[in-house]
Amino acid sequence: MTTLTTGIREVGTYVYNLLIGLIVSIYLLSSKERMIGRGKKFLYTIFRTDIANRILVVARQTNQMFKGFLVGKLLDSTIIGILCFIGTMILGMPYALLISIVVGVTNIIPYFGPFIGAIPSAILILMVNPTKCLIFLIFIFMGVEKFGKYDHEAIIFDQKAEALAEGRTYVSAEDKIRAEEGEEAYQAELKK
Repeated sequence: MTTLTTGIREVGTYVYNLLIGLIVSIYLLSSKERMIGRGKKFLYTIFRTDIANRILVVARQTNQMFKGFLVGKLLDSTIIGILCFIGTMILGMPYALLISIVVGVTNIIPYFGPFIGAIPSAILILMVNPTKCLIFLIFIFMGVEKFGKYDHEAIIFDQKAEALAEGRTYVSAEDKIRAEEGEEAYQAELKK
């Protein structure tokens, strides 16, 4: 086959996979409630009622924690991308929008994401202007490091405010784990 037909075939396969994924995701979202109901029936069929209730409580808590983490991380990544765009525009970096999108998207990856995004961006800038590449790396490492601390504190503050507004006490994930470990140790001590 020629290069053109191979390229057309690959694009067609990509579009086909994209459409199938879109259709399946719409189907799953539209039947979410029915699937949850069936899952609950299955749990109550397999396990005793108290165990099934405990599994459902843990599943709800896991869903809330995961949703909170994901929303917070997407917000954090959006803010990092916007700040990176503003900073690269002020510093006169080439491909400011592209670089900011790469840094913002890779920021979703915990801990190392911004640095993973900075590497290809730095290589791109290096090809245009080596001096600006050095300035960009300093900007990313200093800016992300400083902002990451403040942003994490702001997200935690927002979660605390939301908990207070709902009339419940805010408990961090670390405190929940410590409390569960303490309860397990207490129960083990009682069994002795």
